[in-house]
Amino acid sequence: MVDRYQDEWVRGKVVSTGERDCAHRYDVIKSFLQRFQRPFTVLDIGANIGYFSFRIGEDFPDSIVVAIEGKPKFLSKLHDVAKQNALDNVIVIGRKLSVDDIDKLATLEHFDVVLGMSVIHHIYHDPAEGLAAFLRLGDHVILELPNEAKYGLQRYAAIDVHGQLLGHGASHIHPGSSRPIVLFTPGTTKTSTTITR
Repeated sequence: MVDRYQDEWVRGKVVSTGERDCAHRYDVIKSFLQRFQRPFTVLDIGANIGYFSFRIGEDFPDSIVVAIEGKPKFLSKLHDVAKQNALDNVIVIGRKLSVDDIDKLATLEHFDVVLGMSVIHHIYHDPAEGLAAFLRLGDHVILELPNEAKYGLQRYAAIDVHGQLLGHGASHIHPGSSRPIVLFTPGTTKTSTTITR
């Protein structure tokens, strides 16, 4: 059985709840994505079982979402959920991304939005290095930043000053605390309310 970190989203509804609140976190992401006045691309790094990818794919049918997951225990379920959702605009890739993989991907592809929901600390020890790499992948990077001192993750909270706070997601590690969801855009800390280019 797969750990239920995320809610399982199939054809417009949650069919199984997860450990993390996903609906509120998705509302934060959706609020940003609604600024686009054109089709857009999203790279969801560490997609888990695809909650955010499938919600985006449903709500924005002209978008293209690439969901990458490298943990075998989640990847099998992600493929299963992808089949159930049958969305032509969501592409699932099974690969545990390394620092080198991200650097190579940045030379080959560029996305409108890069999504990293509580995942950057699994790839990069240095928060600044991780942010710089994610910024090379896309025009806008939305990160949920871990900040729990218990696990030494508070170092990631320091990079949020370089972005625009979009909202918070409840921590699953420390009840009652939250993780900031921050938008980073190369060359600026603020974005316009509508994105047309």
